[in-house]
Amino acid sequence: MMRLLTLFEGISPILYHLTSLRSLKDIISSNKIRLSASFSNPSEEQTGSDKLFFLSTTRSKIGGYTLRTAYDGSVLLVLDGRKLSHNYSGSPVDYWGHRMKSIDFKYDEMEDRIYSNEPYIDNIQDYIKEIHVLIMKPISMDGRRALLEVKKSGIPLFLYDNEKDFLHQRNPKKLDDFEFSDEKPYRSGYDSISTRKVFAKNDKSRFGFRRWNYLLTLPVEKYGTMHYNLKDIVRNIVYQGKDSSEFTAFMADLHNAKNSPRELQTLVDIMKKNKLRNASDVWDFLINRWEPIIKQAEM
Repeated sequence: MMRLLTLFEGISPILYHLTSLRSLKDIISSNKIRLSASFSNPSEEQTGSDKLFFLSTTRSKIGGYTLRTAYDGSVLLVLDGRKLSHNYSGSPVDYWGHRMKSIDFKYDEMEDRIYSNEPYIDNIQDYIKEIHVLIMKPISMDGRRALLEVKKSGIPLFLYDNEKDFLHQRNPKKLDDFEFSDEKPYRSGYDSISTRKVFAKNDKSRFGFRRWNYLLTLPVEKYGTMHYNLKDIVRNIVYQGKDSSEFTAFMADLHNAKNSPRELQTLVDIMKKNKLRNASDVWDFLINRWEPIIKQAEM
């Protein structure tokens, strides 16, 4: 069983954050980095932080997480922990515990977490000291655009053609040393007109995390106008509580949306307003919100 333990307070002077070349362009062009929702998984509560979001970093450029997940297109951001500590709190976290690390040293992630109540760290360029990129295949158009964004930012950029040099940050190559592919820029299927039409024909409140935002914000007086499927969900929330299959679905949807601040923004606003700290509090809030109208409707 995994363990999640806070070791002590504080942020290390130098930190490393692993991301992808695909994400790098958005990070640099928007000048902000997306955080993960700490309330999406009950085990995250064991860190002791009361913040809603966190950024996972490592204190070592060859920490276990980097060793396990380096791949073509990997990007390692070198962050200034001292600057981050001026505006953010943080602490080292032992995610796997001693037992897993004794089995395989690659589980020693040397993780530091940066905490915030906001889903992004703004002005992230102010905290980035260097950017290191692993490139083992011809660079795609998306990759080229990401590298150009970094060049424009003035942040020192280092490129490598093999995993060892990337991990140890040695023997960097020049951009001219790499080939470029003719691959078309990546586009999500959700961008297509046909996909948008399919979703437009459906009741968005019945799918994924959107249904929970719907139930958190819809005036309870409109219960009578709801689709019968949603009425069943509300009744199960009220009468079965955390034993319901709806709670299991809520936790799954929350986990899937943990890295989507836009999708979680409504929930985050409600949590802040009502001082809710975790998923269990949110579920109790839903029960208390709908219980009076359900009992009144079924008298």
